[in-house]
Amino acid sequence: MSDTFVGPLIEYVPGGDQILVKPGGSVVTTGTGAIHGAVQSISVSVSSGTAAATTAVIDQIASFSQPITVRRVALLPFATCAGHATSNFTLAVHNIGTGATGTTVVADLALTTGNAIATNVPKAFTLSTTTASLDLAAGEALGYHITLASLGIDFPKGKLTIDYVTRIS
Repeated sequence: MSDTFVGPLIEYVPGGDQILVKPGGSVVTTGTGAIHGAVQSISVSVSSGTAAATTAVIDQIASFSQPITVRRVALLPFATCAGHATSNFTLAVHNIGTGATGTTVVADLALTTGNAIATNVPKAFTLSTTTASLDLAAGEALGYHITLASLGIDFPKGKLTIDYVTRIS
C-alpha cells in the first residue's frame, strides 16, 4: 500500500503564517492570518445624510497586504430607500490603489427606478464584468463613493460587506 498525495497540504497557525507544502516537499510561506481560497469578509459602516452637492463622497474601506479577488459586495441598509428616475444615487466600491486615487469600479448599486432597498434586507451590488477589475494587488485598497444624481437626496445608513478570497501572487 502506498500513500497518495493529492493537492497541497496546508498548515495554518492562527495569528501566524500559513504554510503551503507543495508536492515534492517544497514549502512556501504565504502570509499572516489568511487561508488562500477561503472566503473572508470585511464590513464597514456607511454614514447617512442629505447631500448638498452632487460630488462623490469617498471613504477608504481597507487595504490588503496580500492579493485578493472580490467575490461579492452587499449593502445592509438600516432604512428603506426607493429608487427614482432622477433623484437617485449610486454607491460604488472602487479599487483606489495604493495612493487612494484609483477609480477602477469593482461593484456598484444604483438606486434608480425599480431598484429600491428595504430596511435590514441585504442588497447585492452588481460586480464588474471585467474580471481583472475584481482583483487587487498586495498593498492596494478598496474605497466607496456615493455619487448623487441631484441635490438634496437622502442616502441611508447601513453596513457594506465585501466578500473576498486571497490569492497567491
